[in-house]
Amino acid sequence: MVMRYKQSVLWRQLYPVRKRIYPLKKRLYAGVRKLYHLTRAKLELRSLQSTYKRRYGSAIITAIDPRDEMYRFIADHWDWPYHAVHMADRAYAIHGYLGSADRHMRELEDVLIEAGRPLPQVRSFLEFACGHGRMTRFLVHRLDRSRITVSDINPSAVAFTCNTFAVQGFRSVEDPRDLLHDGRYEVIFVGSLFSHLNHAYWGAWLQRLYSLLSDRGLLIFSTHGLRVLDEIYGDEAKSQLETAVDGFSFIRTNETDGRLPTSYYGATFVTEPYVKDFVQANALGRLEAFHPAKLNFQDVYVLEKTPTDSAIASNAREG
Repeated sequence: MVMRYKQSVLWRQLYPVRKRIYPLKKRLYAGVRKLYHLTRAKLELRSLQSTYKRRYGSAIITAIDPRDEMYRFIADHWDWPYHAVHMADRAYAIHGYLGSADRHMRELEDVLIEAGRPLPQVRSFLEFACGHGRMTRFLVHRLDRSRITVSDINPSAVAFTCNTFAVQGFRSVEDPRDLLHDGRYEVIFVGSLFSHLNHAYWGAWLQRLYSLLSDRGLLIFSTHGLRVLDEIYGDEAKSQLETAVDGFSFIRTNETDGRLPTSYYGATFVTEPYVKDFVQANALGRLEAFHPAKLNFQDVYVLEKTPTDSAIASNAREG
């Protein structure tokens, strides 16, 4: 008991010294922690590369453009609980970035197999709203580069993706009526665009992209369902909802740092009945499949373009 009392008195007397040392100790701990995670992240990235090499047949290009908004979001919010890959530190942002893209690539392959269009057999593929090639870096290992076209509204994204992964591409625009492109594609994949467009442009873009399909082509696109609003965005976001029509809601927020206005590109939530009714009302072919929460937490729709009347007549004559 006497020794404890003496120690406690000494401990209190040393308080001024301890107060000066504590910040140094804290910085030292932070420095050691950072060094540990940086070293571990590099080692784990090598292991991850080996996994990708076995899975895709050759090494994945890991170059990331510093302007890549998706990567910056993951790095700045590395502890967000809804990332596809759990991260213990910002140093693992590249793991989350690559890991989620790899997962989406495999899920897309599953969707195409189910639709009877295995990816290696696809003759022409458009990755619309490609960003800085997060998924393109995996796509080029599954499909010949000459069959791949990419597009994005961000010119730096198109330039980086085309130059880095040796694919062809074109710049998109804000208004689909201004898109000057007449290519036709067997498969068009649109990941995480219809989960952001406002009501005025959502349907217009769906119709415009449908027009770029060849007959029997597939338009595969993802959306936010109401489950995302309930489970991820929460009650605070619900107070900001703008409901255009039944089944379609929008929040003015995005992570583009002002590159795109939040009135145009925000957070969009649609129901399955809304999508089905829109497709039917606008004669957009046949909705072949619906996969809830397929791409991480987004719903995936597979829309098939029906043959045009002229194509049907031509086939009948040839028959």
